[in-house]
Amino acid sequence: MKKIVTVLFIFIAASAFPQKIDDVFKTMPNSILPGLSDGNRTMLLVDTGKTVIPYSLGEIEKLAYAPDFLKIKTSG
Repeated sequence: MKKIVTVLFIFIAASAFPQKIDDVFKTMPNSILPGLSDGNRTMLLVDTGKTVIPYSLGEIEKLAYAPDFLKIKTSG
């Protein structure tokens, strides 16, 4: 019985599709990063290397980007 449950769990986990960071970051509520406009969010997602975006509370710097990962640094 344990083997069946384990195999079933592995099959379900392997068949799940991850979300892309583009969709998650664009639909993120404004309370997480207040003052960041939709245009600035799109600019952070465009793969142009290292990007610094000014916004009302300082700056946001993109440190790393992959289809399933976005690392940003805020100032202030």
